[in-house]
Amino acid sequence: MRSGLYKIFDDHSQDVYVKIIYIYAILIATNLAAWLWAFYLFQDYPVQLGTAFLAYTFGLRHAVDADHIAAIDNVTRKLMQEGKQPIAASSSLSGTRRLSCWLQSLLPSQRRRSGIGSTP
Repeated sequence: MRSGLYKIFDDHSQDVYVKIIYIYAILIATNLAAWLWAFYLFQDYPVQLGTAFLAYTFGLRHAVDADHIAAIDNVTRKLMQEGKQPIAASSSLSGTRRLSCWLQSLLPSQRRRSGIGSTP
C-alpha cells in the first residue's frame, strides 16, 4: 500500500496509468466509506441524510468554482515547467482542503449542538 501511495505522488514516475488507477480507487473507496457511514449514522434521521446528500452535491459544485480551477491550473503549470508530471496535483489540493475543513470542525466553536460529529 505504501509503495502505491508513493507512486501516486512521485512526480518523476513514468507509470501514469498506475497513478490514475490508484487515484480513482482511493476516491471511490473514500466516497463509499463516507456514504456507508452517513447511512449508518442517519438511519433513523432521513431528513439529515437528505441534508448530507445536499451538502455533498453543493461540495461537488463548489469544487468546480473558478478560483479552485485557477489554483489547480497554476500548480499544474508550475509542475510541468519543472519537468514533473502533475497527475495528483488536484487530489493533493482537495485532500489538504478536506483535512483543513475537518480539523476546523473539531474546534469547540464549530461543534454542532446536536452532538453529531462532536467529541464529548
